Amino acid sequence: MTEQILEYFPAITVIEGASELAQAVQARLPGKVSVIVAMLEEAEVVQRFDNVFLVHTLEHIDDPVAVLARIRNWLSAGGRLFVAVPNANALSRQSP
Repeated sequence: MTEQILEYFPAITVIEGASELAQAVQARLPGKVSVIVAMLEEAEVVQRFDNVFLVHTLEHIDDPVAVLARIRNWLSAGGRLFVAVPNANALSRQSP
């Protein structure tokens, strides 16, 4: 997903909780990705962003409302939050 987003933005900042994955994305995309190694609930974000993508993450968070409130502070005036979560009611997730 990171590489797909980079098709539309020259550089991005990623918040990643696992240091191994943070190192891997920086090695794969040097100079294009800045990584903050932290959980969303604890990330220290000073910069403001015009666009924030939260992709297949919200469903793993214990307190999603608190995280969304934090993300609101990371958005610039008029900034947009894009959220993608799996559909728990999709046919592929139903028992036979």
